[in-house]
Amino acid sequence: MARMTDTSSSVETDPLEIPVPKPDLEVVEDGLDLRRTRRPLGFLLTMDSLRTVGRIVSLIATDALAIYLAILGALEIKSLIRGGASLTQNLDQAYTYATFAVLLTVLLFAQAGLYADRGSRPGLRAVVSSLFAVVVVAFIYAKLSGKDFSSYYIFWATFLFAVVIVGSARWLYDRVTGELLKAAGYRRRALLVGSGQHAADVAAALSAPGRSSMEVIGIVEPEFLALRLDDADLDELIIAEPDYSEERVLAIVDDCHERGVRVRVAPSTMEILVHRAEFVAGEAVPLFELRAPVFDGFDYAVKRAFDIAGALL
Repeated sequence: MARMTDTSSSVETDPLEIPVPKPDLEVVEDGLDLRRTRRPLGFLLTMDSLRTVGRIVSLIATDALAIYLAILGALEIKSLIRGGASLTQNLDQAYTYATFAVLLTVLLFAQAGLYADRGSRPGLRAVVSSLFAVVVVAFIYAKLSGKDFSSYYIFWATFLFAVVIVGSARWLYDRVTGELLKAAGYRRRALLVGSGQHAADVAAALSAPGRSSMEVIGIVEPEFLALRLDDADLDELIIAEPDYSEERVLAIVDDCHERGVRVRVAPSTMEILVHRAEFVAGEAVPLFELRAPVFDGFDYAVKRAFDIAGALL
């Protein structure tokens, strides 16, 4: 197979676009690089719809099993402490409770975005808040149905078990599926909007090997964004310029959402610190005192005491 060599000494580059350096690949006649790594799970990347269905089904199955185990664990602990029902009876009782609890969990988890793709799926905080909502709705439904309970142990005990089991199951799910996607060579394709040093620093950080699952395909200014959105196959767009006006940002968001591209913002250091700012009154010009973006001093002591008290409870 004859090899084709690029003999041009320079490549014309659009001065308004800062390309991200790509590895120098050797091109052959059929358009394929013979040195390209063949990944055994690469076929997963060509079945986006199937991967989406598989993700949702597997997450629902994981949550359903975790909820069932949480209810069973609460019933078994009660049986061990107070006696009464056997393991077989608890298995049947847990199944009866789980049929309704799993339905509530799936609906509320879906509302919280817990079945979204990996890049936008929230973490443990959303899991805990959604599980608490499940307990509240289940309690209200039980009371409206006229069911009597000698105690409400099954509700709060199941909630505690569910937080641990569902949280652990989802963490394990993310680790396992993450390794599978890594083996398949999956990387989200991202385009950065900006022109300054901040945009270049963001691109360098996201392109660092082993630190991100993104593939930055370039940096472009807003005036040429529509052309790149039409030509490139993107998963998301990152606004890496803190000085853009609200009108420009809204225009970028509209263009991206019309094409089904997710939009994210890479904040500047000032934007991160301003969340910990305190207004200083009595000045001719509004001033804000910036604090470190971490807890320290008395704030850290209060936060730590709250964490310990919550854990003991």
